[in-house]
Formats: sequence, structure tokens, C-alpha cells
Amino acid sequence: MEFIIKIFSDYICPFCYIGLGIVNELKKDYKIKEEWVGFEIHPETPSQGVSLVERFGAEDFKVNMQRLERSGKKYGIEFGRLRSMPNSHNALEAAEYARSVGKFDEYHKALMDAYFRDSKNIGDIKVLLEIGKHIGLDPLELSNTIKTHRFEHLLEYNRFLGKDLGIKSTPTFVINAEYAIVGPQPIEVFRNLFDEIKIKRN
Repeated sequence: MEFIIKIFSDYICPFCYIGLGIVNELKKDYKIKEEWVGFEIHPETPSQGVSLVERFGAEDFKVNMQRLERSGKKYGIEFGRLRSMPNSHNALEAAEYARSVGKFDEYHKALMDAYFRDSKNIGDIKVLLEIGKHIGLDPLELSNTIKTHRFEHLLEYNRFLGKDLGIKSTPTFVINAEYAIVGPQPIEVFRNLFDEIKIKRN
């Protein structure tokens, strides 16, 4: 059977990066149709971004990064030297443009790699255009999309959808419109749920 997963995520959420690895690993054993839903978690972040150490504290930030690095290794995910958290609004709109021209998967992965692995400022339009050019997106169209907020209505819809579903954090995996897993839980949690669903359907 096919599992349909809506994944509420944001490009500044490191657990969503791990979530990408979890989904790719699950695809090896299950038939999955995924939809990544852009869900802005920190719209209050200034355009220049904020220091991660200042926001979370030096010790907590260090501990969290060590935990993320351990979790990511299981799925071949590497974290670079993160120092700041950008505003993700432009990146989320850029991803919707990529979706509209059939390039979402490539751009989605490239955005996450750019920020979490390469420590690039994905709040910067120039960086977003550079990533888009690398995967074949039209730079002028992408630039105009971001500057005119062409897909703002979709992000607003996603906010309302998340609110209706009671979603408060990312990533949240909504499976077959019936079940939810919050956060990058151990992959066995996903496997057990998928297997239970299969048994119920048989």
C-alpha cells in the first residue's frame, strides 16, 4: 500500500533536515508519496537573522548541535558550522516557485544543504537565486516571485491548515490524514506505525 505523508516543515528547522533523511530511508522499504508543507515557525526573525548562541545560549546550543550531529549521521546528513538563523520567509516562497515548475524536490534538498551543511544565509535573495540557478530555475522569474510575494497566499493557507490540525512544531508528519508523528522520532516509530496501518487495512 502507499503511504501519503504531509510534512510540515521550515528551512530553519534542523530537525526537518533529519526528517528528510528519515523519509528517504523509509522509501527503501515502503511506497511513500510525500508532500512538504512550508510552515514558517519564526516569522518574527529580522531580515538580517539572529545569532543562534544569543537565542539559545552557548551551552544549550552546543549540546543541541552535538545531538543533531549524532542523529544526522544515521542518514548521511552532516551539519556545518551554524552561527545564525535567517528569516525563512523568502526561502519558503522560493520553494513554492520551484514546486510550480516541477523542481521542488531538487530545490528543497538544495536549500537544506545550503543552510545546514554549507552554512549559507538562505534569507538572502542572492543565495536563493544562486541555489536556483544551480538546479535550472529561471533566476529572473525566481527573483520576481520572491520580491512580489507571489506565493504568500500559500504560506498563509499553510498557517491556517496547521492551526486547524493543531500543529505547533516542525517537523510534523501527518500520515494518511489520520496519524501524526511529531519531531524526528527514531525510525522504528515510523516503521511500527506503517506496519500497524498495513495490518489494519488487510
